[in-house]
Amino acid sequence: MTCTAILTRFRERLEHLLGLVFPEGHQSLLEEVLRRRCGRRSQESYLAELETTYDPEEIAKLASELTVGETLFFRHSAQLQTFLQLAVPQRLKARQSLRRLSILSVGCSSGEEPYSLAMLLRQNFALQDWNVQILGVDVNRKALATARRGIYSNWSVREAPELLLKRWFHPKADQFQLDKNILEAVQFEERNLNLANHDLWLSGRWDVIFCRNMLMYFAFDKARQLVSNFARSLSDGGYLFLGPADNLRGISEDFTLHYRDESFYYQLKSPDSGPPAAQAAPARRIPSAPVPRPVQPTGLRTDLLKDLLESERYAQALELLESLPASAERSLWKASVLVNSGKLEAAEQLCQTLLHQPQTEAGAHLLLGLCRREVGELGAARGYFEQAARLDGQLALARVYSGMVLRRLGLSALARTHLRQALTLLEKESEQRLLLFGGGYRRSAWFSLCQSELERCPKP
Repeated sequence: MTCTAILTRFRERLEHLLGLVFPEGHQSLLEEVLRRRCGRRSQESYLAELETTYDPEEIAKLASELTVGETLFFRHSAQLQTFLQLAVPQRLKARQSLRRLSILSVGCSSGEEPYSLAMLLRQNFALQDWNVQILGVDVNRKALATARRGIYSNWSVREAPELLLKRWFHPKADQFQLDKNILEAVQFEERNLNLANHDLWLSGRWDVIFCRNMLMYFAFDKARQLVSNFARSLSDGGYLFLGPADNLRGISEDFTLHYRDESFYYQLKSPDSGPPAAQAAPARRIPSAPVPRPVQPTGLRTDLLKDLLESERYAQALELLESLPASAERSLWKASVLVNSGKLEAAEQLCQTLLHQPQTEAGAHLLLGLCRREVGELGAARGYFEQAARLDGQLALARVYSGMVLRRLGLSALARTHLRQALTLLEKESEQRLLLFGGGYRRSAWFSLCQSELERCPKP
């Protein structure tokens, strides 16, 4: 067992070198990495060298051990649709005279994200006479080597649309080799984003930046500096796509947050943009009697589960829940993970067993509503969401989801009522229930979503 003082020094040095923060829940990982990197040296001598010498090779090896991330092709499909249908057409119009389009994938890991963007561009736009640059950057040297090889497992392509899978992937034993045309459409560079990287952040260089599920791992001041670099290097009106666990509250005021078709995105404010629009007035409080709320399953480490959900490691999240004693509460959390991972049939079957137990009844209705919404049955989804709100008058996300569905059904007056109630309830909603029913999005994102949905409701 490594002593606390040694681990603290190691953690502080990693933040200094890489900008990354490792909370207490990562102690076992840090102990294992420190043990391997020390080899036959003492921990004291290794740390002393790490603290006094800047060794790019050692930093690269540390990064390869500490930043292994799970990713896949066409991840966060709703955001990719926004990229395809909104961001790209607008940027092509803005760049018409230069005929240049530049896209940056930050923290690209093994390349699935930038390659997905390249395939979507090839499939949907005629850009033969355009200079299109797609650059993926990451600090993990091993992951970048995988990206350049372009050979992927069945697991990595599990969400690839069949049309694109057939066109751009070639079966190779039990894996897939990416087509040469897509391999050549993306460049990769090893970059430590904790360094200055002046050439990467030249003014107006990028049209679109993707940085998904990465800011949450950076120390606050490092994240603020990185987002400042994004703002400087995006062209006027450029787009920034973050992950569901990331937000810019308290980090930057250079961007406007938007919501479109189940996805969040940011757009760089124009230099002459005025003050932010006034927010909708909060609704009056909803009187209701106290109701049973979901109880945390015995032994559940919510901090660890939160980390797994935010990084979309659903299989590991399910394993964590399976290790706990059986209970209705555990089953509700399992159903939530199944919904988020797209296993709707299994989620619905599990929710049916929870509908008549007081501590899980409201939550089961909410999750069933999400399942029905995912398959386009908005009427059924509305019924489940409204029943969840009736069963638990303080369940904020039941009002949010209900308002979203009502707006899509054309019932704007009802939608406004539910969304305004949601704004009030969100103020006091527990972090546990936001995690359970919110798909990894933070409270600030839900406030922004409600505001955006209210703005899209036609005025009476």
